Amino acid sequence: MSDVKCADCDSDLDELIGLPLEERLPCPKCGSMNRQYSKSLEGCLYLHSRRRIRGRRGGVGKWFIEIVTGTDWSIRFRKFMRKLRLIDREKDLYEEKVIDPETGMAIHHTKERLSNHTDHGSAKGDKSS
Repeated sequence: MSDVKCADCDSDLDELIGLPLEERLPCPKCGSMNRQYSKSLEGCLYLHSRRRIRGRRGGVGKWFIEIVTGTDWSIRFRKFMRKLRLIDREKDLYEEKVIDPETGMAIHHTKERLSNHTDHGSAKGDKSS
């Protein structure tokens, strides 16, 4: 929505934004030719977050468990999906679940031994060798 007001008395004017000075009519209330323009926009903002938690024994050494939860962009579905990933090195466990937030349906679910989880994502081998 766009508004044109008299810059001196703040009266609403029935005039196009950016009308040249020579085509303007004086303000019917105060006679001023000065104008104030405003434009309002509306929209929606959606926030997405993802958290990664890693557990270490006494805060030192390599992590033994990692949990990733939140939203992540799906190239395949071209939208944000909810994701939960658990990597437990001590229990040799990898579990990942991807859920469509619109339907609540599980799109993908993997639960396997971590030692068998190869050639996926960052676990892919080096192709150059």
